[in-house]
Amino acid sequence: MKHHATDAHTLAAAYALGALDPGERAHFDAHLQACEACRQEAAEFEATAARLAAAVAQPPAASAKAQVMATIDGVRQLPPRVPTSASALSLGDILRRRAAPFALAASLAAASLGGVAVWQAQSEQDLKAQARQVQQQLDTISAVLAAPDARTAHGRAANGAMTTVVSSDRQNKAVFSAANLPAPGAGKTYQL
Repeated sequence: MKHHATDAHTLAAAYALGALDPGERAHFDAHLQACEACRQEAAEFEATAARLAAAVAQPPAASAKAQVMATIDGVRQLPPRVPTSASALSLGDILRRRAAPFALAASLAAASLGGVAVWQAQSEQDLKAQARQVQQQLDTISAVLAAPDARTAHGRAANGAMTTVVSSDRQNKAVFSAANLPAPGAGKTYQL
């Protein structure tokens, strides 16, 4: 296989998906040693592939089937067009008929890729928002635990759960932690 210097830059996505043949993989591995941009791009593609693999399919809304069926009832299906004779088909007609399924497949593939791109962008935004929220919670907990006036109290509940409370008057906050706490039961929650 013949490779050019610019070819290697186009292989990052295929490399991340494990879609290169052994020769291409060896060529790209060698290229990665010298190209920071490709190392970063391959790592980003690998992370994206991992997120896509971990994605959970969302079931359609219960009303979706009813909406589709109602829409179908309102659409009139036309009969297929039949030429008057076999000789009436021109070469252009034949080519258009043969190309139509490929054009449809290409359109569907493009729409699918667009949908995946939108979903991935939304998922990334959701993950970033969750990460910010978790970081804020960790910052709050760290501030209470590191406060100079932090006080710690330990306890054991009747059900065997171990509890710890760290509080700070200056922070006007407390952190509660429990271990071996049994599930509260269906329809119930714990309250502090």
